[in-house]
This record gives sequence, C-alpha cells and structure tokens, in this order.
Amino acid sequence: MMDTLHLAIWKLRKDLAFDLCIIRDYQTSATQEQRVKMTSSIPTSETDVLVVGAGPAGLIASWWIARCGLGVRVVDKDPNALLHGRADGMRARLVEMFDSMGYGLQESVLKESFPLLKSASWLRDANGHIQRVEQLPLYEDHRRPLVTPYQPAALSQGRIEQLIQRAISDVSDGKVRVERGREAVSLVIEKELANDADAFPIAITLQDSDKGFSANSKYNGSATITTPDWHNEDKPATTNGTSDPEGKHTASNPETNGETRNLETIRAKYVIGCDGARSWLRKQLGFKTEGSHTNTVWVALDIYPLTDFPDVRRPTGVQTTYGTTLMIPREKGLLRIYIPFGEDGKDATRAGVTLEQARTRVKEAFQPYQFDFEKCQWWSAYSLGQRYTETATHAETARIFLCGDALHNNSPLIGLGLNVSAQDAWNLGWKIALAVSAPSQLNRRAFLDSYETERLPVAKRLVWYDRNWTTLFNKALVEPGVIIQRYHEFRNFSDSYILEYPDSALVSRSLSTQTASSNLLVGESFTHARVVMQADGQTYWTSARLKAKGQFHIVLLAGDIGAKEQKNRVDGFCDQLLNRNQGKSLLYDRYPYCFPTEASDYDRSDVDRGREASMINLIAIHTSAKDHPLLEFHEAMRGPNHSRFGWDASKVMADIEVPYDRYCDGTAYSTWGVDRTKGAVVVLRPDLHIGWIGNLEDYAQLEKFFEGALGQAWDVSGGKILP
Repeated sequence: MMDTLHLAIWKLRKDLAFDLCIIRDYQTSATQEQRVKMTSSIPTSETDVLVVGAGPAGLIASWWIARCGLGVRVVDKDPNALLHGRADGMRARLVEMFDSMGYGLQESVLKESFPLLKSASWLRDANGHIQRVEQLPLYEDHRRPLVTPYQPAALSQGRIEQLIQRAISDVSDGKVRVERGREAVSLVIEKELANDADAFPIAITLQDSDKGFSANSKYNGSATITTPDWHNEDKPATTNGTSDPEGKHTASNPETNGETRNLETIRAKYVIGCDGARSWLRKQLGFKTEGSHTNTVWVALDIYPLTDFPDVRRPTGVQTTYGTTLMIPREKGLLRIYIPFGEDGKDATRAGVTLEQARTRVKEAFQPYQFDFEKCQWWSAYSLGQRYTETATHAETARIFLCGDALHNNSPLIGLGLNVSAQDAWNLGWKIALAVSAPSQLNRRAFLDSYETERLPVAKRLVWYDRNWTTLFNKALVEPGVIIQRYHEFRNFSDSYILEYPDSALVSRSLSTQTASSNLLVGESFTHARVVMQADGQTYWTSARLKAKGQFHIVLLAGDIGAKEQKNRVDGFCDQLLNRNQGKSLLYDRYPYCFPTEASDYDRSDVDRGREASMINLIAIHTSAKDHPLLEFHEAMRGPNHSRFGWDASKVMADIEVPYDRYCDGTAYSTWGVDRTKGAVVVLRPDLHIGWIGNLEDYAQLEKFFEGALGQAWDVSGGKILP
C-alpha cells in the first residue's frame, strides 16, 4: 500500500494542488500496527537530526550536530557538489565563526580567499568618463581597538562548502557525509509524540533525484556558453555550475518500468530545512512568505578580466546610466561582476539575456578604460526577490525549523545571503544538540523557541536592508558620499554585531548588570581581543580560546588580581562557583557535559584528557602585569587537578602589552568597556552571544540565569547524560 502511495506522490509532486497534509493527517491518525504494515516494504532508518539541503546553512547545522557527537543525516537533491558561482562574500563575523569551529577551518578559508580591505566608488562626469570619487576602508589594520580582528574576504561558495564538509568529516571521524541526489517526497508528523524527548516524530521519505540546480538553463548558471569571439574556462563547470569531483554518487534514472527510485524513510527527532528559496519543506508545512519579487534583471559573472581599470582588485561600484555596476575581486585572479540589465528604465527578462550582451555592457560600463574578458567561469541572470517566511519553526511540535534561503531570500548584491544563512544555522545547531542530549530538567520548548524569536526579526531586517541598498544600486545617479553614509548607517547590522536578540531563557537583560561593561551588550556577539596566555606567553584571539563544543562559557574578567582587595573579590566569586560546602558546584556538578565522550575530545589519542566535565567552561582574563605562578590562581580558574595530566594551563590569560605581538597591546578591557581593576563576569552561549553580564558580587543572578537557561540541577540518575 505504501509503495503505491509514494509512487502517486512522486508522479504528482509537481502539482501544487496535491495536498501532502492529507497523507500526514492520515498517517498520524493510524495506529502503530497500521503504520508498521504501511511502511514495511520501504527501508526505514532513524537519526537524531535530518538536515535537508547541503548549502552553507545546512552544512553548518550538520557540523554542530556532528561536533556534539550526535546522529545526523544531511541530504541534498542535487547530484553534484557546487563548483562555481553563487555566493562568495564572507563578512568578518563568519570568519570569526570558522575560528571558533576550530580544526583549521578558519586558516584554510583565509589561506585560499581574497581579503577585501578597501572599496572604491566611481561616478561618470559630464564628459561621460568615470572617475574615482570615494574610497572606503573595510578593515583598519593598526594599533587601536578593532571592531573585529577578522577581515572580510571573498571565496567561491563551492569551495567554502568543501572546506566545511572537511570540518564535518574531522569532527565525525568521517562518519557524516552529504548524501547527494536525494530528494524528499513526503512528510509525516506524528504530533502526539512531540513531547516525548526520545521519540522520532518526523518521518521524511526520500528518493533518488537526477535534478541539477535550478540554474540549469540557457540564461542562468551556464559556464559552457561560447561565442565566436571568446572562449570559456579551459575546464568549465557543467551547465548547472556543479561538479562531482569525488564521484561518490550517481543519480538513478527517475523511473524504471513504473517503479519509484530507491525509496527510504528517515525518522528523525528534529528536521532542519535548508533547502533554498524554493523550499520543499516550507511548502509542505504551509508556511507563508512576505515580500516582493521584482522584474529588474541583473547579471552576475565570474571572469578573468583583461583591463587597465586601476581598481580591478578592490570591491568597486561604478555608476552608469542604468544603475551601479559592482565588482568583487576573488581568489586566483577571478572577478565577480554584477551588472543591471534594464533598458532605459524598462525591465529586461532573464531569458532575453545572453553572455555576449553581458560582455558588451561590461565594456561600456568601464569606458574609457579597456575592460574585456576571454574566460568566463560562470554566469547567471536573475531577477530580484526579497522575501521572508512568516515563521521559522513548526509551532505545534517545535521539531522542524527553517534556515537560510528557506527562511529569507535577498539579492546577491549586498553580500549577506550566505552570511546570514550561516548564522541562522550557527544559532540553531547547538540548541537542537542540547535538546537531543540534555535530561528532562531542560525546558526544551523555551530553548528551541528562542531560535525563531532571535532569527526571524533578523530575516525581516535583512529584507529591509536589501531593499535600501538595491534601490540605491538601481539608480542611474547617486550623489557622492551617499554610499559611505549608507554603509556606516547599516554597518552594525550588516556585520552582525548589533542584532538585538530579545530577552528569553538564553538572553537575560533583567538579571544582568549592564553597567559592568559599557561596550559588551547583552544579546549581542562577544567582541574578540588579543590576550596572552599566563602559563607560556603565547598570544591568542579570544575566539581561538572559546571553542565551539556546545558549552556555555563564563568569561571571568578578573581585573587587577595583583591588588589584594581585588584578589579577595575574585577568590570569593570562585568559591561560590565551586560551592564546596554544599557539593553542587555550578561550575562542575549541576550541569554535567551531556554529549558523547568523543564530542569533547580534540586529541582522540587520549579520550580522558579531552573529556569535558561540565556544560559550563570558565576562562579567566586578568590585567595584572605581575608574573603570577599558575598555582597562585584559584582552583576554579585553572580547572581541576587531573590525576594523570595535572592542572590545565590554558584557562588563565592576561590583558597586557607584549613586545612580540602588536595586537596584544593591553587594550582588551578598554575594547570591552570594563574597569581594569574591578573586572566583570560575562556569560557566553555556545554561539558566543552574550547571555548575561554582571559584577563579581552578582553570583545569585548568575545562578538564576543558568537555572532559566538550563533548568534546575540535572538529575542524571536516569542515564540521560551520555557516557
């Protein structure tokens, strides 16, 4: 019966009138015995989390789940990995995330990418010639407190995805890999199981797909178009901009003698939909979108330029009579160009654009400079869509979530799509991992509901931001200074440092003492600085010491511990953390590390050394210039004395100036707006957003924050904490 049903689904899935909800309701109302009979002929498997879509959002969500040692399947309908095209801009916040992920990901990305340090604006004068009118630094590299130590950079999305997949393989010992050429064809939600933490209430049936990207058409995504005048890349992408260099998957034929293609049903505790702007999962859930779609056509090209234009290796905007031509320098000499294609205020059509027309328009835009190309690696014509989904979470169950383009859709011009999508997944992945692993004391619903309350407003603001910029880019004339003014007006949002996450179980302004820091804001991301390790004198950006393991971090800004009064304050705070008299230490006992052993183990040659004790990690950063021996610091600051490995020498750092690293200049406390003598306490969530801030005397409020976030002390007698 079930085979026949799924065959019908497959044959009718393009018919929008076909309502999969009927099937969902039917299966939900069936008895367990009936469900077993219906699905007996289709292979069924179970996983903690199913991720649908393997773009940047899907991969980062999968990385979180794999990093925490849990079961994850990640599937994508496209048979081949992306090789060329799509997004390429990385904001500093994304690079910061890669540093926190560890395993050399940030170093690999920066090694291959092209840094974007200064942009330029060009206007056309009365004689029709373009001239440079503005330059804008995107990163300032000198000795002063920096907004971020990370540079914006450009690298092809396909390569970024490959590097994240490598990181997933590293954290999972090669067990997790993208299953390509697999498309979802049915969704079943058993609502009555939603409150059972151990149940698998979501069932999605997959089949083989031979579909390529939607870019597979004559006017979108083709890198093999040739003209009599020039040729494309020596080893071009396929016509849909993809390749399968590893040859790991060959899609089956869509139908053989009326049979369906390799059906499998995956039952999952949670499902994350990262399946793009035309999200299948969003459609099945009936989620509505808000926004608009314009007929304005833009063309994007990845070329090797032949030009004497002086700013060809800088992000540049050039004003023309039909709008702004944008260009972004890329790795290995590539150049991404965006060029508007409306004629005299009239809209063009995607199907009407050819590569030769795009070439002609590029040459016109840069006159009187020479600007041409012989090799076009990839190109695409597209119209602008600016939409967001009304909800990010399946409210009835809190078991299905949308991320990335499935949640919001914006133009490529502003370089935020990849970044905001990745941050959606960065926000969600650790929350789902905790919901799977933590014992019953965790309020899962409040925990998971915070995803929508935090990220849906960001999606709405993204669309608003996109409209502001694209309106500007579509204008034939923009006054000098307007672009710089607009850039500074929106920078806090575009760089993701002011997102205004609202109060929740994970963000508590009411319990915080915000006056303890004038620059670190509750709900926003932590500002990183350069500090020196107390034990060995090595210097680090704080992001490198706050690794993503699913833990919360207490950052104890201990102030001047060389002063006796301050040392007593710090010791008193640490005594409360250890709570020696009552035997329920906040730091070690109340919230044991709930993920499998291997999830906390960086050095797999010795599991015991890597095993974390708690879901709360403490690092201390003081300001004393004295050379304090490690054993002078409180036990809470240096960690427990391991019977085989001794004290952990990596948890105490100092904000002092050192002569061998110009970035480690003793200005971290100034950057954070914290008193160098009195210090402060900052709680960072696993995604490094600030959940709570207070003084050293605010221990009671600190306890209340963790009780609100993680619940009362975890009862592990039921064996929920994994070995």
